Parts: sequence; structure tokens; C-alpha cells
Amino acid sequence: MVVFERLMTITYEAEQWDDVESLERQVQYLLHLDGLNLVSRYRWNTKIDDDKYGYQTVEDTDTTYPVYITDVEAFRLHYYSEAERAVEGLIASGHNNARYKTETTTTTKEKWIEVHGAFFIFNYETLEGESNMYGDPSLTYGENLDMVTTLESNSESVWKLQFRITYDAESVDERKEASDQLVNVPLKDMRHIRKTIESILGTFTVDCDPTFTVDCVSCIKSETTAKCEPITIEKVMKDE
Repeated sequence: MVVFERLMTITYEAEQWDDVESLERQVQYLLHLDGLNLVSRYRWNTKIDDDKYGYQTVEDTDTTYPVYITDVEAFRLHYYSEAERAVEGLIASGHNNARYKTETTTTTKEKWIEVHGAFFIFNYETLEGESNMYGDPSLTYGENLDMVTTLESNSESVWKLQFRITYDAESVDERKEASDQLVNVPLKDMRHIRKTIESILGTFTVDCDPTFTVDCVSCIKSETTAKCEPITIEKVMKDE
């Protein structure tokens, strides 16, 4: 078995991003509304819960352990084990009435939900690939072609969209077929995903459009790596 792979990374930057609360989480929410759902790598099904995205009411629970000496609170700790050791030490030093309690406080607040994951599960209407949850969340096209899509940002609001497409073949003699499959089969989905992300990122720029750079390489596993042909990049980056 030989694996042909194409890795395309599109990096987006802007001269100035809008100074909004939780920019990354707002982007994640708008993507979710358009059927591009960011999730963790460790998923076993394609179920998407709306309350895991957007501005939601959440409950925060805080547990502390006040330590008492003769029914008067002496200090408060955040860990059960610390409270146990503190009481043991107090009793050993002569404070026979030392004890601790467990107190739990629950507060309700509204906040932008953070999505802990860079992988996608897609459910937009024109989707051509089929969701695959074996290994990293991906889209499959027939038996041999698979595409993993990720989107990540760093603290400087540089966003990286990555398509990792693989084609399983019997031998390197299938190079021509593999090349055609890697470029053309997932093309419609790649364009849709790219355009949706660019549109959403564009809503958070100030007096400018996002700029992008593209890096694309193809390889045969265990063999040499080569840059993608310019036509390969052009097919994905043009709108029609």
C-alpha cells in the first residue's frame, strides 16, 4: 500500500482585527451557524450540540474547604487533601477541636463558549464528502480518498486553514490517478470551506480585507516531497 498526500495550508492575516470580545470564539460560532463545526480530535460521532457554541448561560462551580478551630474559621483551602493534612497537623499540635467542611458555590453567568479543537465536522447542505470519525475527523470520497480539515489561530490572530488529503493506492504506478483524485475530487468542498471561512474572517477586520499566503506540497509516503503545481493552488483559490 502506498499513500499519496497533498497538504495545503492557507494562512490569513489582517492589518487590524476588530477589537471584539472573544474574537476566536465568535468566529467559531459563525462557522458553526454555516455548518462548519470545529471539534476536538477525539470524537466518536458526528452529533453537534448547539449549546457548545456561541454566547451561552453557564454555571461555574467552586469548591473550597474551610478549616475550623473550635468552631471558628481559621483559613480556607482549595484541595481536599490539603484540608485533611491541615486538620491532622492541628490536632497533632494540640487543637483537638480542629475540623474542616466542604463548601460548594455555584454562580451563573453568560460567556462565549470556547471550542477546544481545531478539526471540522461539516453539515452544510452542498457537502459532497461523507463524514468519517475513524481517526481524525475527516471527509471521505469513495474508498481511497480522505480529507482532514483544520483551522487554528494564534495569539496574534493569524489563522491557518489546512487541508490534508490522502489517497491510498496499491503502488506508485497509480501516480497519475492519485494526482487527479487529490486535486479534483474534493475541490468543490474545499472551495466552499475556504470561501465561508474567508467571508467570516472578513467581518472582523477594520478597514481592510484579510490577506493570505498559500503553501502546498505533495508527497508519496516514504518518498520525496514536491511543491504543488500552480494550477493546483489556483483551482482551490479561485471562486469558479
